[in-house]
Amino acid sequence: MLNVKNLSELEASKVMEEWLDKCDIVRKLDFEPRIKIHSIIKGNKGYNPISYQKLIVDNNALYFLLESRIDIVR
Repeated sequence: MLNVKNLSELEASKVMEEWLDKCDIVRKLDFEPRIKIHSIIKGNKGYNPISYQKLIVDNNALYFLLESRIDIVR
């Protein structure tokens, strides 16, 4: 969100917090969302997410696991 959508840290935190609040309703989270969000944002080094094509080459097993669980549009 910070790199691709160019959101500020505050905006990205809010989006992630809202999403995790919804997840917590479905299944109780086993971590503290605000701490996790803070560590993710502070750990952001400006890298863009991996492309599906690169994921196929670099981590084929993960790609096929994701493909089986979500609808990947190529």
